Amino acid sequence: MRGRSKVPTGKAFEERVSYWSSLATDVGASYDRSLTIDASTIEPMVTWGTNPGQGLSISQTVPDPKDGRSESESRAISQALEYMQLTPGTPIHSIEIQHVFIGSCTNSRLSDLRDAAAIINGRKVAKGVRALVVPGSERVKKRAEEEGLDKVFIEAGFEWRSSGCSMCLSMNPDIVQKENVVLPHPIVISKVDKEKEREPIL
Repeated sequence: MRGRSKVPTGKAFEERVSYWSSLATDVGASYDRSLTIDASTIEPMVTWGTNPGQGLSISQTVPDPKDGRSESESRAISQALEYMQLTPGTPIHSIEIQHVFIGSCTNSRLSDLRDAAAIINGRKVAKGVRALVVPGSERVKKRAEEEGLDKVFIEAGFEWRSSGCSMCLSMNPDIVQKENVVLPHPIVISKVDKEKEREPIL
């Protein structure tokens, strides 16, 4: 954090570092339980429903309400399936998408855009898919453009949008228009940590 915008400098910064360092775990500390996770075995995850808990890896299938661990969970699955218009047992990777959204104030930091650009570089948006990127702030947008990240997205077929409220809230031009919907219902895949039930077509 040293030297970054809005971070204290000089003695004030050193005092904070001293306090932060005091929060570290004591040497030799013991724990009730220790877990080791091999991150290389974790597949990409997506949410198929309308809340963050309704997530699966891309190799799994859309769940069935009867698989719920409780009556309330089964009801939630059923409600989400109806809203998303998905069929139980459908492979996640087979669900067609029409829109890709990279953005939001919490998921479009400069580091996020760098990671996305590294994956996208040299590739193209699939035919029939609309893709857009909304930087998390004007400062992030400016720095991303200084690094040429905007060109990577644009050359791949993405729309490079201005920062601000966007597809998270279906605001401004960043919405799913009726004329853009080819399937019976639109499917948007988003790098946003918000899943809510709202009218998706404006």
